[in-house]
Amino acid sequence: MSELVSVSESASNYIEGDLVNFTKMRRYTRIIHSLLQHQKDPYDFNFDPEISKVLLTAELPGDENALYEYVDELRDCPLSPSSSSSSSSEQQINALSL
Repeated sequence: MSELVSVSESASNYIEGDLVNFTKMRRYTRIIHSLLQHQKDPYDFNFDPEISKVLLTAELPGDENALYEYVDELRDCPLSPSSSSSSSSEQQINALSL
């Protein structure tokens, strides 16, 4: 997407008054074609019930500022896989419930 913005801002849509800038349009075409090629094949994601449980049961703060602070706290929260009493997924669930 940043490439599209870059092309959009790099040159005018028209040259010499009212002539279409086909160089710019070809750049748009290459970028959009590349995006479509990447969407052609579906991603092969495997369903993981533990991850699904984490995502579906996570309680998120109500407003945008609180959510930002929550994510900032999670970024600093180390998930220690060294604990033998619980699985890594359980630790992630516990960390999200803080």
